[in-house]
Amino acid sequence: MSVSNKTVYSVCTRLTLMVMKLTSLERFITVGQYFERAADKSLLQRLIEDNKDLSTPFSSLDKSNKECNAELINYLNNEIREYAASEIKENYAALKNGNLLVVKTFNTIMQKHA
Repeated sequence: MSVSNKTVYSVCTRLTLMVMKLTSLERFITVGQYFERAADKSLLQRLIEDNKDLSTPFSSLDKSNKECNAELINYLNNEIREYAASEIKENYAALKNGNLLVVKTFNTIMQKHA
């Protein structure tokens, strides 16, 4: 992997803050959406596309940007997918806010790169 630990940690920190801001604005995804988007590797892209007003600093993670960091996007998508696959969806059935799972995912990725 040529994406540095520092870069992954920094990006995940900022993404976590953005998701927490989305939660405070009551912009949630469902638990089902979390697992679906993590499995098909669209969680990160949808997070950015659906929240353009807050995602401007993440242009390097936006696939529609010609100068995006494809290697970082691919790495994060794989990490998100791997983490989601390790979780049991049914354990979160009562959870209405999938943003909490997104934060947990980014925090886990951050820990691997601390």
